[in-house]
Amino acid sequence: AVKKALHFLRKAFPYSTHTRTIPKRACLQYQLGLCPGLEEHKTSLADYRANLRKLMQYLRGERVKLIKQIESDMKASAKAKNFEQAAALRNQLFALKGLSKQIVFSDKEFLDISKDEAIADLAKLLGLERIPRRIEGYDISHMSGTDTVASMVVFINGLPAKTEYRKFKLRIPGNDDFAHMREVLTRRLSAKHTAQWDMPDLILIDGGKGQVSAAQTAMRSAGYDIPMIGLAKREEEIIIPSDGQYKVVL
Repeated sequence: AVKKALHFLRKAFPYSTHTRTIPKRACLQYQLGLCPGLEEHKTSLADYRANLRKLMQYLRGERVKLIKQIESDMKASAKAKNFEQAAALRNQLFALKGLSKQIVFSDKEFLDISKDEAIADLAKLLGLERIPRRIEGYDISHMSGTDTVASMVVFINGLPAKTEYRKFKLRIPGNDDFAHMREVLTRRLSAKHTAQWDMPDLILIDGGKGQVSAAQTAMRSAGYDIPMIGLAKREEEIIIPSDGQYKVVL
């Protein structure tokens, strides 16, 4: 989807893709109107930078403001009898106005972009070294006051992976959520299940500091160090363990 957008944007805002050395002769992209032709001095470095600023302005969503700016520059160039510049701005304006019709993303492409951004934002918030592609969430449920069940839900690349969902019938009696959380993480990280299932990049715990602490104890006993956060729904808090302390994000 990003490549699709840049394909059309480059027609309105030609830019160079030469990374190391500039060719001595105009490249094919220049002949196609996609490269500004710095190597043949068809544009100055100052004009090229101004063109890139326009491209960045468009990507920031300032389309209406940009169109008004180009229209103003075009009129000023025509008034100054700089007709070549006015014509170039007119062509850029036509290309820019046509972009909204040409760049049409499918729902799936929008979803792919938005979920990738969300995962990246999550990694940044938590200070993760890598993007969490597989996320596992754990929740304890008490069935009719007798049986206790732990649910494991899985998200892969930001989407639910329902075939990976699992339920654990817990063996420890009573309503001790901390003990139950230790049990389910101990079983999940056992040699049997780590051989069967991919390892998570991030673990989500349904609960506060107590549940997160219990889950961390089980994880460390199993010899793993996986990023983990707690979701305390009642208090609407995110619990982030760090160096033995707990950071609370509202």
